[in-house]
Order: sequence, then C-alpha cells, then structure tokens
Amino acid sequence: MTLVRRSAAFTAVPVLVVAELYAIFSRGTPWWGEWNWSVDWANGATILLGPLVAGCAAFDVSTWRGSRVRGLLRSVPRGALSSVLLTAANAAVGCAVQLGGLAIVLVMNLIVGAGGLPDLRTVPLALLMLLASASVGAGVGLALPALFAAPSSVVVLFAGTYLASGGTVPPYLRVGGSTGSLLGLTWNPVLALVVAAGLVLAVVAVAGALVLSDSPVRPRVARLVLALGSAGFAATYVVLSVGPSDRLQRTSAVISYECRGERPRVCLAEQTSRRLEPLAQALHEAARPLRQVGVPLVDRYRQVVPGRALARDAGPLFIESEALNRSPSPAPVAAYLTTPAGCPQYTGSTPPPQALFDAQRLLQQWILLRTGAEPLAAFAAEPGHVWLSRTTAAQADWIRRTYGQLLSCDLDAVALPPGVE
Repeated sequence: MTLVRRSAAFTAVPVLVVAELYAIFSRGTPWWGEWNWSVDWANGATILLGPLVAGCAAFDVSTWRGSRVRGLLRSVPRGALSSVLLTAANAAVGCAVQLGGLAIVLVMNLIVGAGGLPDLRTVPLALLMLLASASVGAGVGLALPALFAAPSSVVVLFAGTYLASGGTVPPYLRVGGSTGSLLGLTWNPVLALVVAAGLVLAVVAVAGALVLSDSPVRPRVARLVLALGSAGFAATYVVLSVGPSDRLQRTSAVISYECRGERPRVCLAEQTSRRLEPLAQALHEAARPLRQVGVPLVDRYRQVVPGRALARDAGPLFIESEALNRSPSPAPVAAYLTTPAGCPQYTGSTPPPQALFDAQRLLQQWILLRTGAEPLAAFAAEPGHVWLSRTTAAQADWIRRTYGQLLSCDLDAVALPPGVE
C-alpha cells in the first residue's frame, strides 16, 4: 500500500478519473439501459486509461532506477524487484479507477431497470490490459530517462490503439468500446488472445529494456525471455492478422422477449427493453388513424435481432442502436406501422420494388398527419402533398388495400395512389 500511495498513478488519480469519465460519457449515453453494451463501453475506457497508466509506470520505474537510488535499491531486500512492484502499484491504481467507472455504468443501468443481467466475463480482461499497459510503460522506463520515458510510453500506447482501431495493426490493446448494441452478439474467444498478445508485448518491452540496461538480471536470462517473448508476439500477430480478430460474434443463445400493450402488442428483447412501455404506448397511439379507417392491424410487433429470421406473423421492429434507449419519436414509430409483417423479401437477395418504399413513405406521412405529429405544411415538397390534403374518406380505400398487401407480403402489388408519382 505504501508503494501504491507513492506511485505516480496515485498522484495522478484526478487526471485518470477525468480520462475515465471522458471516455465513458464524451459520446453520450446510447448504451444506457443495455447491460452488455454498457459493460463493453466501460471496458473501452482502457483505450484512454491504459496509455496514461503506462506513462505513470514509466515515470516511476525510470525515476527509481536513477543514479541516486540505484545503489540503495541493490542493497535492500527485494530491491531488484522494485520495477515489478512499481508496475503493479501503478496498474492497481488504474484498475481501481477502471472498476469505479464500471460501477457508475452498472448503477446507472440498475436505476433505470435494465432488462436481464450483465455479463461481466470481459471485466478481468480489461484489468489485465491495464496491467499490460503498465508493463509496457515499465519497459520504456527501464530504457529511457524519466524526462522522456513517460511521454514516450503514452505516445506509443496511444499510437497502438489508434492504429488498431483503423485495422492497420491487430487490435492488441482494445477490449471494448462497441458503438452499437450487443443484441444477438457475444464476445469472441479471440478477445482472450488479444489480451494475451498485450501481455506478451509487455514481456518483450521489459525484457528488451533489461537487455539494453545495466540490470541486475542476468543478461543471458533477459535475452532468453526477449527471444521467447518476441516469438510469442510474432505468433499472435500472425494469428490475429490472418484469422478473425473481431471482438464480437453472433450468438445462438435463446433471446427472451418482454411484451406490452394491446393490438398491436409490442415485444422487445429483454436486454434492450428499457423503453418498452413508452414505445408500446406510442405505437398504439400512432395506430389510431389506421383503426379509424378499418385497417385490420397485425397482432404484435417484435424487435428484429441481427442474424435471426424475421417472424412472419409479427411486424418487424428494425430499431437502430442509437434509438434503443431513447424515448420513441413519432417518425420512426409511424414507419414501424408501415411494415406489419416480416416478409422474406425484406431480407432476400433481391430488394423489393421501389414502389413499395414510396408507398410506405406516403403511408408514414399520412399517419404523422392524422395523429397531429406533423402539419400538412411539413409535406409541402413531397410528391404526395395533394393526396395528403384530401379527406380521410377519399384516402381510406388506398390505405386499406395497401395495408392488406403489406400484411400478406404481396409487395409487388403495392402501388402509389393515382396521381401520385
């Protein structure tokens, strides 16, 4: 604990906390309400936190190995382990900050009643990545004076994560930060290899620095560790470069749904059900004009899970990640109503005819107009403006016929009303 309190990372805790919170909240909170997305997003804070922890470890190791304390360290018990202990101390502080950020994210999801339970299997991997970052920093600290060691290690780690994000190099230091929902996905076992590669990289950095410095470690041992570590790093590079390196993969696990509302009933996957109640209310209200003209509404709408087949007897809810945990907006809700069945044409190799999409857009505008969500003037530049200005009685036949075609998946028969192009 004494070393932890005397570590550079402990002194820099305010900076580390700011970096952690910036990484979590700088792009908003689209993950708020989905456990697994939130955990992955919190893990992504290591992209910023790791380089800073590396810089702290580099500063401490380089300073403590300076000429003023080098002799003292060699004369006291465990003095030769000073670099290891300093690395562990800085990594411990970084891990504490990381766990604090994760705790904030989990409490936020608990407050809003996120569905299901969080999967925390990747949290230890994020902590190991911070240890790897600190070890890389220690390696730099062994090789360079303190004035250059800290900024150099920060730059090296940041450059590594930047190049990894662009696919220039394998994702050695990336264990989180997904920008989309994890519904229908799970973590790929290759993530463990990514962490292993990071740890091997740390071993290579430390061993290489020991070979170059006047370390008390036997040069022959350091060279052997450097050779073995370099071979291991080369192997992981080849595997991650040639094979699949995606952190996420599709899951075959059963998806649990929660449903609310009445005709249409709305069903969302349990893990993304934060906005189920308001969405069910919004969809029921938006369907009011359709009920008024005698449209036989589909019984339920069900959220589409990536990689899963559409339900033929339910309207598919194609909800984008950025809208999952937000209050429903009138326009997308009206758009949901224009797709009352999971027709195979929507996901087939041949796209449906353009007339279908034009008709769905006109139907969406009609719903927005009849519910009062948009005034007629909002559609002044639309091809269907004149048709939208007609009475409901003059529009009802086309509405009923088109909805019936959409419901029966007779999509090739869908056409715009006469006079609308």
